[in-house]
Amino acid sequence: LLQRAQNIKLVYNNVLDESNSGEISRFGLQLLHESGKSIQRLNYDDKLISIENKEIVIQNNNKVFEILKEFTANGKRSFSPAALNTFIRCSLKFYLNYIAKIRKKDELEDEFSSSVFGLFLHKVLENIYVDLKKLPFIEKEHINKKIDSLDNIIHDTMLEMRHEDYISGGSEEIIKGIVKKYITSVLNNDILNAPFKCLFVEEKEEFVTYIEIETSAGKEKIRLNGIIDRIDKIGDRIKIIDYKTGLKKNRFNSVSSLFEFDTKDTSSHVLQTLFYSYIYMQSQNDKDLQIKPSIYYTRFMNQQN
Repeated sequence: LLQRAQNIKLVYNNVLDESNSGEISRFGLQLLHESGKSIQRLNYDDKLISIENKEIVIQNNNKVFEILKEFTANGKRSFSPAALNTFIRCSLKFYLNYIAKIRKKDELEDEFSSSVFGLFLHKVLENIYVDLKKLPFIEKEHINKKIDSLDNIIHDTMLEMRHEDYISGGSEEIIKGIVKKYITSVLNNDILNAPFKCLFVEEKEEFVTYIEIETSAGKEKIRLNGIIDRIDKIGDRIKIIDYKTGLKKNRFNSVSSLFEFDTKDTSSHVLQTLFYSYIYMQSQNDKDLQIKPSIYYTRFMNQQN
C-alpha cells in the first residue's frame, strides 16, 4: 500500500491512558528515521472549554400540583417503590421521569444485557411457581421435580420470550447454564422451608393501599402499589420475596436512614421490600399478620449465611 502512494497520512494518539501508551509505534519511528522521506509532523490538540454548571430549579406551580394529584386516591397513577427510590436519590430525576414524563430513550440492548438477564430469570421462576401455586401445599418432592425438569423449563421460557422458531446459539447456552445455577440455588433454599403454600406470584393489580399526607391544599390520600415477585405462607408467617440478580444493596442503620440520600445506593433494596410488605399488610386488614420481608440475591444463594 505504501510503495505506490504519493501522499500518506498516518495518525496516532499520544494520550496516555490504561489502554494506550501515548507513544508512536515502532513502525512509525522506522519511517521517521530510516525511510529517507520528507515527513512533516503535525500535532493537533483539543481545547477543553469548561462549561459553568447552572442550577436547575423547578417551580412548584399549579400545573405540577395537578399532575401530582394523579397519584392520589381519585387519580389513575400509583406511587411505586421505584418512584420512591428515585425521589430519595434525585428529586429532579423524579420530576423529569414521573411529572414531566421525560424518559431515557430506549437503546438497542445486547442479546442478554443485565436487565434482560434479570427479566429472563424472573420469568423462569414465575413459570415454576405459577404451576406450584396450584398445589394445596408445596412439598420437597414437588420442588425436586422442578429441579429435575429445569432444563426444559428454561428452554421453554426462552422460546416464550423470543419466538417459536428461535434457535439458541453459544451465548444463550451460557446464559441458560448461569440461570439454571441461580434458580437451582433458589429452589434448594425453598426446599428448606417446605412444606409451604405459595399465595401469589407476580400479581400486578392485587395489592393497593393508601397513605394520608399533609399538603398545601390539605390532607390527601396517596395511592401505593407494587408488583411483588412472590408471596409464600409458611406456618402462620407470610414471606414477601423479592428476587435480585445484581449486587447487594441491603445495608442500613435504621428505618429513617432508608429515606436519606446515599450516593452509593446501599439500601434501596431494603426500602423496596419493606414497601411491598407494607402494601400487602395494609391490603389484608390484619394487624396481627406476621410478615417476613425477604430478598433473594440469586447469585449469592450458594454462599453460607
